[in-house]
Amino acid sequence: MTTPTLDELSSSVRKRAWHLEMRDDYAGTSPAFVAWRAGVAYDRGPADRAWHALVGSAIVHGAQVRRARIVSEPIGDYIRYEHEATPAANLAAGEEVRWLPRRHTAPPETVDQYVAAPEAASPSGGAASFG
Repeated sequence: MTTPTLDELSSSVRKRAWHLEMRDDYAGTSPAFVAWRAGVAYDRGPADRAWHALVGSAIVHGAQVRRARIVSEPIGDYIRYEHEATPAANLAAGEEVRWLPRRHTAPPETVDQYVAAPEAASPSGGAASFG
C-alpha cells in the first residue's frame, strides 16, 4: 500500500479532512516567510490560489476541512507569520482554523498530520493519514 499524495487525499474527501500542525517552525524554508521576516513585500497569490484549489476540491463535495495549530508560548516569528497569513491562505480557502496553546495538550509528537475520511470508508473508519 502506498501513501496517497495530498492531491489524491483532498480529491477523495467527501465528509471531513483535518490537518494537525504541531511544529513551531519550518526552518525558514518558505520564501513568503523569509520575505515577511525581512519586511519585504511578497506575492503569496500563486501559492494561495493553488492551496484554495486543493482545499476547494474537497469543499466542492460538501466536505469540512479543519486545521488545528498547536503552538508553543511565547510564540515565535513563524507562528506570527502564520497567524497573519491565515485569513488569505486558509480561511479564504474555506478551512476552519483553530489555535491551541501547547500547554493545553498531552505531550505531542512534533509532526504535522493530515487525516481524510474518503467517501468509501471501511467499516473500521477508513480514514487515511500521513505525516
